[in-house]
Amino acid sequence: FDEHESELRPGETPNAAHTHHNEEIIVIREGTLDVSLGDTTTRMGPGSVAYAESEDKIGIMLVGTSPAKYIVFSVGDR
Repeated sequence: FDEHESELRPGETPNAAHTHHNEEIIVIREGTLDVSLGDTTTRMGPGSVAYAESEDKIGIMLVGTSPAKYIVFSVGDR
């Protein structure tokens, strides 16, 4: 189990879409993000939760002009 909190400001991106060996749970605290899982993108706001299975391709992009904060929980033993 690992956890980190991230903040994106307008114009920033955390990294290109990628995969992880572990499962990830993403909790949006502030702002609006487009979260891509595989070929599906969902617009998410405060209180939204996304789940990515192991080896799912995931991408995060800030939407709008306000910063966004989110927490990523990485679960698994791989």
